[in-house]
Amino acid sequence: MPDQDALKRAAADKALELVRDGMLVGLGSGSTARFFTEGVGRLVARGMKVRGVPTSRATAELAAANGIPIVTELLGPIDLSVDGADEVDPSLNLIKGRGGALFREKVIAAASRRFVVVVDASNGMAGRWFPLLLGDVEWLEIIRLNFEHTGDFVHDPNPLVEKNLAQLQ
Repeated sequence: MPDQDALKRAAADKALELVRDGMLVGLGSGSTARFFTEGVGRLVARGMKVRGVPTSRATAELAAANGIPIVTELLGPIDLSVDGADEVDPSLNLIKGRGGALFREKVIAAASRRFVVVVDASNGMAGRWFPLLLGDVEWLEIIRLNFEHTGDFVHDPNPLVEKNLAQLQ
């Protein structure tokens, strides 16, 4: 049986077949998307003119390290975006955003003419937690509703908080 990285690399390589010269490409986050971004870097090194729109700071750093020109301000649609999924069920329902780049992933997917999700056998549904996109004000309402429903005050002392690229620069 192939190792996990070989499966992820194969999925990313299939998505690389969709990249064309002159494209603006959304670069996803996570382990499988990392192989895709590295592949786009190889295409750029061979002379293909491609610009990238990263979904996270880590992806922006990876893209820059692989010679991919980065676009930080969208002035039009993205030609193709490729990202991974945290989980996928047999009906191809996806859970995304567990890695903390949920907001930017959604914005880039929505701005894309074509959005491709690369998955491999490791992305099966495991029944773990799922991401919830909230603004600052909604946290208080969620805590209040949880207390009213259960009588318990549940507080995660280390919540996963996403930061936009602009906040990190």
